Amino acid sequence: MKNFAVNRSARPLLVGVITLGLLPGSAHAGPKEDAVAAEAAGDPEAALAAWRRAAEHSPGDPVALTAVGRLELRVGLSAQAAQTLGGVAAAHPDHPRVHYWHAFALRKAGRLAEAAEAYRRAATRAPEDPDPHFGLGETLKQLGDGAGALEAYRTYVRLESRPSEARWVARANQEIQHLETSDVVTTDATPEAESSTAAPPTADGTPPDPAVVVAASGRVPDGPRAADPDAAFAAGRPGEAKRAYLAALSSSPDHLGLRHRAAVAALADRDYPEAERQAVNVVRLDPDNPTATAIALTARAHRPPAAPPTLADAELALREGRHRTAAELAAELYRQAPTGPEAAALANLRARALMALDRPSEALDALRLGGYAGGPPEDVWLDLGDAFAATGDAPAARRAWRIAYALATPASTTGRRARDRLNPALRSGEQP
Repeated sequence: MKNFAVNRSARPLLVGVITLGLLPGSAHAGPKEDAVAAEAAGDPEAALAAWRRAAEHSPGDPVALTAVGRLELRVGLSAQAAQTLGGVAAAHPDHPRVHYWHAFALRKAGRLAEAAEAYRRAATRAPEDPDPHFGLGETLKQLGDGAGALEAYRTYVRLESRPSEARWVARANQEIQHLETSDVVTTDATPEAESSTAAPPTADGTPPDPAVVVAASGRVPDGPRAADPDAAFAAGRPGEAKRAYLAALSSSPDHLGLRHRAAVAALADRDYPEAERQAVNVVRLDPDNPTATAIALTARAHRPPAAPPTLADAELALREGRHRTAAELAAELYRQAPTGPEAAALANLRARALMALDRPSEALDALRLGGYAGGPPEDVWLDLGDAFAATGDAPAARRAWRIAYALATPASTTGRRARDRLNPALRSGEQP
């Protein structure tokens, strides 16, 4: 049952501990490592005993105590789990998901009113977590609060964005339909949804195959303005669904669920650049999301090889003010063909980028490498004068500016710039 899977945020620790245990000569670390290994091996009773030893060794450790409560639930000790997790929630109210686990234990122990309050606390402390809302819906339904259950299920459906949770979304939608059309509230005690992405990692620690995740999901969960794209995805039209999700994102760019669904749909549509773009955005906001990580990695593996940079790329970078990029591209292209037909233009372009970066000495070196012959001569001499001036060689700067002025058309941009450089001398009566 998915409620007792290892939390996904513990995956790196779990994999690391197991790996260390397999290394030749590694020392036995202690009860925590025994507990993690026992959980990974599917032995909840041994894991519970080990976590209890860990808790005794470090009294008050919320990680160990929460694990004890989870495993007490797993082996059927609901009342004991409620007591254990209640103590952790009281002593460590900010410990991740402790209020959710406490609520679940209370519900399993039949303490429904207390469970509802604990679910509400969990939802308040983690407003983006959909799971407490499903549990609250289940609890309120059993308490006979149809209106409250309906609101909780709707909130769960709105927040849930994990494709692997499609069956729980379908279950919530069934409850919503039932509650909207009937005054009868059932007392079905099916356990609430919790992320199946929290399952233990594979033996080698690799992420799940996104194709399997997508295929297993059956459909994409509902969300704001997402009914039509969800239907399109379920009907096997991922391209249509993708376009609709992206359109919805234009007005709700911070909606994590929409981005996740757009990534899934784009992957299914084989639009790998879009799938990677959306999945990377999800991972930035939700670093422990294994499905989004797997989608991003899969999409990146299909990325075509990058085209080699060109002089046009360097020129564009310079025009757009990306001076560091322009200088690096020009330097790389110049190294590849120092005697090629574009060498002089590249040296000149690199010099301009370096001047913009306030690196005049390097700019002067670039011009000396070959910039004298690149581009309109007057522009090159103007740049050369600027480089000399920035390095403190005023006489050389003035000679270069005079050449630029002589070569340029007076009304041209270069002519005006050269005249401006020489303007103090002109005011004193000196001719350029």
